[in-house]
Amino acid sequence: MVKWIVIGALVLGVIILVASSVRVLRRLPGLKRAMDKAQRRQADAMKLQQSGTVLEQTLAGLQQRADITRERLAVIPRGPWKVISMVACAIPHLLSETFPAPDEPTASGGGRRRKPHVRLTRTPRSP
Repeated sequence: MVKWIVIGALVLGVIILVASSVRVLRRLPGLKRAMDKAQRRQADAMKLQQSGTVLEQTLAGLQQRADITRERLAVIPRGPWKVISMVACAIPHLLSETFPAPDEPTASGGGRRRKPHVRLTRTPRSP
C-alpha cells in the first residue's frame, strides 16, 4: 500500500511538471521574438554609434577647414567692394595731382581751366 502512495505521488509530480513545462513552452516563441528584436536594436545602435563617430570626424575636418579658410580670408582684403572703395578713395587724390581743380586759375592767368575730355577706347588684344 505504501508502494501505491509513492507511485501516485510520483505520477502527480510528473503531471505537475508537464503542466508547468507546457506553460513555459507556450511562452518560448514570444521570448524568441523579443530576443530577436533586442538583437536587431543592438545592431542598429552599433551602426548608429559608428555613424556618429564618422560624423564627429567629418565635423572636426570641416571645422579645421573653416579655421584655415578664416585665416586665409583675414589676409585678403574685404572682397571686391573693399578694393573698389580703396581705388575710389585714391582716384581724387591722384586726379588732383594731375589736374588742377576747376576753381584754380591756369598758368596763363585767365578764367577757369576746362577739364580735358578723356576718351576710353578698347585696346586690341595681342595673340
